[in-house]
Amino acid sequence: MKKLFFTLLFVIVAFKVQSQTVADISYRLVPQSEMKTFMDNEAMYWGKIFAVLKEQGHVQGWSINRRAGGGLASEPNVYSRIAFKSMTQRDEWWKHWGAAVQKVESEMDPEKLALLKEKLKQDKFEFANVIVQGVDQVWAKNSDWNFLVHNYTKTSNPAKLLELESEITKPFFEKLMKQGKTKQKGWVTSYVLSPQGYGYAYNLMTVDFFENFSDIYNAFDKDVTWPEQMTELNDLKENKGFWKRSIYYRAIYLDSNNEVVRN
Repeated sequence: MKKLFFTLLFVIVAFKVQSQTVADISYRLVPQSEMKTFMDNEAMYWGKIFAVLKEQGHVQGWSINRRAGGGLASEPNVYSRIAFKSMTQRDEWWKHWGAAVQKVESEMDPEKLALLKEKLKQDKFEFANVIVQGVDQVWAKNSDWNFLVHNYTKTSNPAKLLELESEITKPFFEKLMKQGKTKQKGWVTSYVLSPQGYGYAYNLMTVDFFENFSDIYNAFDKDVTWPEQMTELNDLKENKGFWKRSIYYRAIYLDSNNEVVRN
């Protein structure tokens, strides 16, 4: 199943990106019997370490996102996302990990830390890891969101498809957001830096953001007309559509005050 989940055509691409952000995405397949312990560990320990790293400027963001229903039992149901403002920041952040751990543990009650460390022995349930490069984005004025829709795409011409996404999709969504004709709160595009090769199923991702789960299935006003140029995008996608769409909700994250929030 791991092979099936990532099948990306090998290409060497050069394109102008609007954003230099980079993110490490670690997909997990956590058994339901282990989910509470897994989430507790993330909120009470790992999240605090990433808060220190963010405060010190070594990472840009961190979150744990959980599948919001649907999907096969054999597919990942959780992923962590570590965001960086640049590839240089990503190269350097590990150097500060030990100091951040020491700071967090020094501020914890020794007895509680001992109990927590027993729980931290839990399996990590790693499924697959992906590195993505942010390319473009647009956000509504009120950009509060809880749910993410991941749209995975495979294309033989990622540079052209990303260019069309920026030229056609971005201004269309931006206009709808300004007019209040969509419940969509945000939209981003990303290029998969790693892994690459013929054995992987997608090389691009777009992500749609929504406040409520029901908004995903009722996102646009009835009078909205989609641009005819959208067919150009579909023509570049293998089988003229997304390889897969998955819905997640933001379960744990660092907010604007750098506090660990458990949603």
